[in-house]
Amino acid sequence: MRLLRYFCIGVFLYAIVVGSVFVWRNLPRSYPRPSPSAILPVLTRGVTQPKLVTAATADIAADARVLGLVINGVPRAYLLDAMSGGPARHVVNDIIDGKAMTVIYCDITDRARVVEGDNEPLDVRCAGWIDDGMAIWFDDSVYAQESLKVPLTDAPYELTTWDLWQESHPDSDIYVGTDDPLGAPGSDGSVWQPPEGVADPRALWSGVPSDESAK
Repeated sequence: MRLLRYFCIGVFLYAIVVGSVFVWRNLPRSYPRPSPSAILPVLTRGVTQPKLVTAATADIAADARVLGLVINGVPRAYLLDAMSGGPARHVVNDIIDGKAMTVIYCDITDRARVVEGDNEPLDVRCAGWIDDGMAIWFDDSVYAQESLKVPLTDAPYELTTWDLWQESHPDSDIYVGTDDPLGAPGSDGSVWQPPEGVADPRALWSGVPSDESAK
């Protein structure tokens, strides 16, 4: 009888341990990273008409994080909160002093990149997720955000807070987001279909991250 009691207690304790492990493994994580299949094949246009305000009129918290650029002596900042919250917000195709500048930011990984072109806005788009990072689309190809294979020139930038940027660049303007509920003018959030004959859109990924392409 005593042996049976010990057996039942053992089974009960085992069930508690197994149940606890199951619950823990299925708890939502506070910093989720989506899988490629969960994001693709959405291809979303970047913001091409950024809404700008001057430093003097900007109603922004002093400790708000910004990405700053200075092009030919012209300063401009981009509020990172405005580039967070969805794929339609992650890319801003801008023109600064006649120079095409594209700002790319992923709030999940907290990674930024700036690339430059000529005198017309670039058509860079958010293409979802690839190998633990955001993917971008340019010129009919999809690349990892940090890939060195992107056929564009990288530009230097500064990650700082709004008060420090404003102190250094009092004449700067700042991108504060778009009023479009989808995040980007003209963005319809449509589902992208791969070209005929390409069954798996990942076959177009020409910029898979590697050790040499990491920052």
